[in-house]
Amino acid sequence: TPGIGGGAGGTNSVDVFTNGSIFNLTRGEPEPTDIVVDNEGTAYWTCKSAGVILQRTRLGVVSLVASNLLSPTGIALNDRCDRLFWTEVPTPGIPGSMGGQNNVKVMNLQTMVTTVIHAGDPEPTDIAVARDGTIYWTCTSAGVIVEARHN
Repeated sequence: TPGIGGGAGGTNSVDVFTNGSIFNLTRGEPEPTDIVVDNEGTAYWTCKSAGVILQRTRLGVVSLVASNLLSPTGIALNDRCDRLFWTEVPTPGIPGSMGGQNNVKVMNLQTMVTTVIHAGDPEPTDIAVARDGTIYWTCTSAGVIVEARHN
């Protein structure tokens, strides 16, 4: 039920399948989109229609990491799990040169400072970070994979 929260009858959930069992992380998010898990077992996920990133610790505590985002979609962590990367796609298919507002961001998880590391792609969708810190994201409408370095 994309875009419909649990209070309005939505049935979306974030689940993990492990060792033959399904483990529920949360229910009722309006539109959970992508998920990443750190070395300690904390799960982070984007919720596109709510414009937020949430986390759930191994102890089951769910909390807000970032809010007021514009359609957060892909999410990734760096190798040290101290930087959280995500894409925002409020204007899918529209490049920055034509007024698109899509971008790629990073948050320092110690300081909670967020930085835009790239803007202008027509549709940065999924994201991954290599061990050497190289960032890759798909640009769905352009049909390419973009490579970047973040200092």
